[in-house]
Amino acid sequence: MATPQLATLLTDVPIPALVEDESFHFDADLKFERAELNQLREIWREKSKARGCAKRADFDARTLKPYLRNMLILDVVEQEDETRRYRYRYMGSSIVEVFGEQTRRFVDSAEQNRTLDRRT
Repeated sequence: MATPQLATLLTDVPIPALVEDESFHFDADLKFERAELNQLREIWREKSKARGCAKRADFDARTLKPYLRNMLILDVVEQEDETRRYRYRYMGSSIVEVFGEQTRRFVDSAEQNRTLDRRT
């Protein structure tokens, strides 16, 4: 019974207030030019109906299979100083082809490595 209350609370709080900070911004409209991104958005919205926000457990490989090659999943890691860092949980093969394997690395450390690569 706590779930409907949580869904109500989540719908009253704008999503950007839940996830945005100085290094991550949320596009609430989610209107894409590419059809597959709009299809994935509709899957997300369908999974979100019951609680107001979808959870990772709501998605399985079968549902996401057409999109996995092009997907990137981040973990939000709370720091002791109350800031957040973002870590690559999953990188689809087409993303790895462009950026190299970054899974389990922090986004900010990958940026630092690219800066160092450009200097050499």
